[in-house]
Amino acid sequence: MRKYLSCCAVLLTCFATSVLAKQQQTAPARSYFYLGGIIGNADTKETFEGQLRPNGVEFSQSDENSAFGIYIGFNFADKWSLESSIVITGGLKERPSTLPIDEVYLTALTVTPVLHIDLSEHISVYVKAGLGFLLYSEDLHKHGELYRHSDDDYWAGAGLALGAGMEVDVSEHVAFRLGYDVIEADLEADENNHHQNLIDVEEEFSMMSMSMHYKF
Repeated sequence: MRKYLSCCAVLLTCFATSVLAKQQQTAPARSYFYLGGIIGNADTKETFEGQLRPNGVEFSQSDENSAFGIYIGFNFADKWSLESSIVITGGLKERPSTLPIDEVYLTALTVTPVLHIDLSEHISVYVKAGLGFLLYSEDLHKHGELYRHSDDDYWAGAGLALGAGMEVDVSEHVAFRLGYDVIEADLEADENNHHQNLIDVEEEFSMMSMSMHYKF
């Protein structure tokens, strides 16, 4: 996936250079709202409190998967915008459990102010910091004759969301981004989880991404 993003970055740079050469005398009009899609490569790490081992030692695991999402923003000043995104990372590694885990995924929701710094007429860098909300989910199979509980288990919590990247305007209404985002949060178990899953989880989430948005 990282190789794929690297290739896309090279192609994006070539494409942007070609487009910008044709747009030297045409500055893009400022838009208030923008909406886009995200594709990325996410690294996740979960640290479960010491219930999974007889001696109470905590258990940690890491994984790397594709992530997809959308984002929306509002430009409220010349260099500032307020942005919200939702990204879902599926196919996370299943931890050791007595429950029949079917699928594990992580949902990241952010709300951040974004500072845009122009490098040229059509190229800028951005940095952002704000609130990040993480939802770690385990989908469970229904199983057994004596135990038929099939509800899913959830852990949720909020933390600091940080991000930075580069943005290229390739037309008046379309822009591409390359970005990197990080969120860390302590996730509390849902009170309706199975009794062995009433433990808290420390979650670390980071993502390299490529995105495109439309400026209205």
